[in-house]
Amino acid sequence: HCMLRDTLVAELHVLVGDMQAERALDHTPVLADIPSSEIRVRSRYLSVVASILDRRRRFLDAATKYYAAAKTSQLVASTVLPKAFVCAMLAPQSERQRSILKQLAADECRKLLGNLAPFVQRAHKQQLLRKAEADAIRHIATDAQNSPMNNGKGLLDAAIIRYNIHAVAAVYYNITIVELAAALGVSEDEAESEVHTMILSGALAASIDQGNGLIAFQADAAAPLREWDETINAVCVDVAAVADAIERQHPTLAN
Repeated sequence: HCMLRDTLVAELHVLVGDMQAERALDHTPVLADIPSSEIRVRSRYLSVVASILDRRRRFLDAATKYYAAAKTSQLVASTVLPKAFVCAMLAPQSERQRSILKQLAADECRKLLGNLAPFVQRAHKQQLLRKAEADAIRHIATDAQNSPMNNGKGLLDAAIIRYNIHAVAAVYYNITIVELAAALGVSEDEAESEVHTMILSGALAASIDQGNGLIAFQADAAAPLREWDETINAVCVDVAAVADAIERQHPTLAN
C-alpha cells in the first residue's frame, strides 16, 4: 500500500508538471524490489519513470520505459504505447530507436495502438510520413514534446523532418533539393539547412552539390549487420516477455 501511495503521489506531481515528482519517486523502491505480483504498482511505477524521462527529453529511455509499462499490464498499454511511439520518433535514429519501433509495430502492440497503428508500421519500415500522418502524430504529442526550439520549430516537427530525410535516403541515391523540399513540405533553404546540419552532426551520410542543387546519399554498408542485430534483440525481448509471464503466473518458480 505504501508503494502504491508513493507512486500515486509521483503520478500527481507529473500530471501538474511539478518537479517534486522525482523526489516523490525517491521514496519508492526500485523496480526490482517491487514484487512481480504487484502488477498495478509496477506498471504505474514504470509509467511515472517514463514521464519523468520524457520531460527531461531523454526520449529513447522514456520510450523504453513506456513500452515496459505496457508489457507489464495491458490495462495501461493503450495509454502508454502511443507515448512510447512519440518518444521513439523524437529520439535520434539509432539501433535502439529502430528496435523500439520494431517492437511497437509487432502484432500484439498494433492491436492496442488503434488509429496510430498504420503510422507506427510506416515508421518501422522507414517510409515517408505525409502531412496528414505527421499531423496525427502531433495531435497526440504533449505541448512539451513539441515545444519550440531556438530556431522556432517545434521539437516533434523537427524530429519528423529528420525522420523523413532518413526515409528519403533509404530509397534514393540522390535527389534534388527542390524534390526533397517538396517531399518534406518545407522550403528549399530549410531542407538544405537541415541536411547540412545532419551531415555535420554525423546523423546522415550524404553530400550536397550546391552548384547542381543535388543531395547524394551514401549507401548504408552496416544495414545487413543491423538487421541481424535487430533480429537477435527481438528474440531476446520475446524471451524476456515469456519469462515475465511465467513469473507472474507461477511466482514460486521464480524463487
